[in-house]
Amino acid sequence: MSGVRVKEKGARGRGQGPRTAAKLANVAVRGPCPLPPAPFAFLRLTLLALALLLALPAFAQSGRIQVEVLVFAYNNPETGSALAPSDAEPVYSGMLLGEGGSLYSALPPEALKLGGANSALARHARTRALVHMGWQQDAGSIRAVRLRGSNSVRGSNAATGALATELPELDGDLELRFGRGVEAHVDVLLRLPTSDSAGRPSGEQRFRLNNKRIMNYGELHYLDHPALGVIVRVDPVQGTEPAEAQAQQ
Repeated sequence: MSGVRVKEKGARGRGQGPRTAAKLANVAVRGPCPLPPAPFAFLRLTLLALALLLALPAFAQSGRIQVEVLVFAYNNPETGSALAPSDAEPVYSGMLLGEGGSLYSALPPEALKLGGANSALARHARTRALVHMGWQQDAGSIRAVRLRGSNSVRGSNAATGALATELPELDGDLELRFGRGVEAHVDVLLRLPTSDSAGRPSGEQRFRLNNKRIMNYGELHYLDHPALGVIVRVDPVQGTEPAEAQAQQ
């Protein structure tokens, strides 16, 4: 039976992401780690505790794996963590579930393991649940899967000359690579509309989480950013057994 670990990683680059949850959870981090306002520190600690409770042991299994992703946004995020208007727009090319044939099978809501976490984030006063999805695929299949929310925002970008148009509030890709463990590359963009002092729409702010993480089967990982968070879990499907899962036992 493989061990279970819960890991948290902050954003890097412009608007360094807070690492308070890691500090409070006694996880070693490098460099200074100033405490944000108490409510946010408590929220991130709560998310890590929730992840630990949901991280059940994975048993040796096979050539099919199950992937589950939960994306949420923090209400009123720190503006300093937003992309600059002149920053390039990321391009996402992952497939939408349903386009991958028999290699990628979307899971119904009742088959997802993080439904309780998704409901808690949707009810919390400081967060909004954006995407909760899962699928089964062949271990070794590396086609990226699109992480696109159901909501849209209408915005424009004067710096790049983009005209006002309807765009997904959340868009991005999840790509898996396989070796000793699983490398998960999560790249998502959150758009939030802005308004002027009179309450009129004035544009948008963009927040990007772009991280890679090496995971073992059965681990639940939490990737953090000042504006949003992503929870990812990969499990072998019972009845078959990838070599990587066997090697971890």
